[in-house]
Amino acid sequence: MARLARIIIALAAAWCAAFPLLGLGARLPLFADGALFSYAVAAGDSWDFHFRQIPARAAAWLLTAGLGDAVGRLSGHAMAGVRAYWAAFLLAPALGLLATWRTDASGRILPFAAGSTALLLPLVFPFPTEMWVAHAAFWPALALGWNRGPRPLLALALAITALSHEAGLLLACGAVGLLALAPGWGRSRVGCWPCCRRCWASRC
Repeated sequence: MARLARIIIALAAAWCAAFPLLGLGARLPLFADGALFSYAVAAGDSWDFHFRQIPARAAAWLLTAGLGDAVGRLSGHAMAGVRAYWAAFLLAPALGLLATWRTDASGRILPFAAGSTALLLPLVFPFPTEMWVAHAAFWPALALGWNRGPRPLLALALAITALSHEAGLLLACGAVGLLALAPGWGRSRVGCWPCCRRCWASRC
């Protein structure tokens, strides 16, 4: 079983390395839906251009397109902002897996996170989807809760999950439901969830 877990983790790590190499090398975010988002970032105001119509994805915007907007303004080059947006999106799986590894002291969550990364994320590559951000935050949230990590970090990870996509709330609900069943988790830690839910409910 341990050998299988190592194979799955290695496969996930390989995919995490391949995503940015393939995506940036072939400039894949310039095709299909990615072209719309890249144009919004190049214009320097992706929130007003597109994301204000989907405010339930505010966290994904802040961590990807919003970052690209900032880089474009600071550098004075629109393409620099677009590349920063691409990199943030394509590196999200790697950052999520790394955060899970760092927060999973028990080692029980990481194999599942790796399996999800290796089996699910390639199915939607290279089409841009904010669910990549939700996925990257979901597994660290689960690891933090399972290993009784700091509550502020747990609340932050749940908030990012819930505010990355309309379906992100379902992932956040799933994380809280699983953790509520975990031995010794305690009802007090579920208190971070109402805050995330109120944030999501007030998105409009």
